This record gives sequence, structure tokens and C-alpha cells, in this order.
Amino acid sequence: MTVGPKHTHKYGAWSIKTEATCEQNGQKVRECDCGEKETMEVNKLDHNWVAGEVVAPTYNEQGYTTYTCECGDSYVADYVDALGHNH
Repeated sequence: MTVGPKHTHKYGAWSIKTEATCEQNGQKVRECDCGEKETMEVNKLDHNWVAGEVVAPTYNEQGYTTYTCECGDSYVADYVDALGHNH
């Protein structure tokens, strides 16, 4: 029995199969000239936080800023103390 040389894969460039977002991993794929495909997972992206609503403090309530990502997640930060009353 004669055994031929081992096939060395010659993969092309990676292409995006599924875009990664801040909510889920993505996937990219490349193909060898023999037709075999190789896939690789792409890690999720960081949230893209944008400052939105700014609530000014009042005499009784503290102020704050709401930050929102395009995925819909949000959080509140940058608290400002309530103004209080001057008697």
C-alpha cells in the first residue's frame, strides 16, 4: 500500500459568519481549497454606553445621569447630592 503526502490545508481569509454584539458572541469562518471549513468564535463586544437623561438635583432628591447602550441595557451613575434647604 502506498501512502501519498499528507494534505496541508491552504485556508483563505476569514469572513464574518455572525457579527459579535454586546449581547452575544459572533463567529467567523474560512475555507480551505479542498472545501473544508474552519470556524472560530469571536468574543462579545463591550457595551457602548452613551450618556442620556441627566436629572438635576432638587432640594430633596439627588441628581444623576442615565447611561444607555444600543442593546437597551442601562445604568444610573454620576450622582449629585440633593441641594438641601437653607434655613
